[in-house]
Amino acid sequence: MSAVPRMEPGQVVEASLADLADGVVVSVPELDNTGPLARLEAASHELVGVSRAAELPARYRRDAQ
Repeated sequence: MSAVPRMEPGQVVEASLADLADGVVVSVPELDNTGPLARLEAASHELVGVSRAAELPARYRRDAQ
């Protein structure tokens, strides 16, 4: 194995089960601060919201340039 520190499997299971009990969908046991995960989720929701277009965006239309 590499020299990268890793959590013990039991700790990963404990954290994952705690997240599951709390209704957390994406569990990242190593995160102490969940801010980065919350920002990723917000960006994902924004991307889904703006990607529901019925027409090809102008940046892809060669005739629009």
